[in-house]
Amino acid sequence: KIDKVTNLVNLSKSIDSLPNEKTPCSDSIQPKAIKRGKSTLLQPLHELLCP
Repeated sequence: KIDKVTNLVNLSKSIDSLPNEKTPCSDSIQPKAIKRGKSTLLQPLHELLCP
């Protein structure tokens, strides 16, 4: 359980560190949209990226 919490914290910090004005990638998702939706996206992203 500690690893899961640590990974969530690290993922949250990574989202916070995304540059706001970066041009979106091919998926057209802007970093500031990910930041705004962090509270909703954090758990699903964690399940996807940190099995």
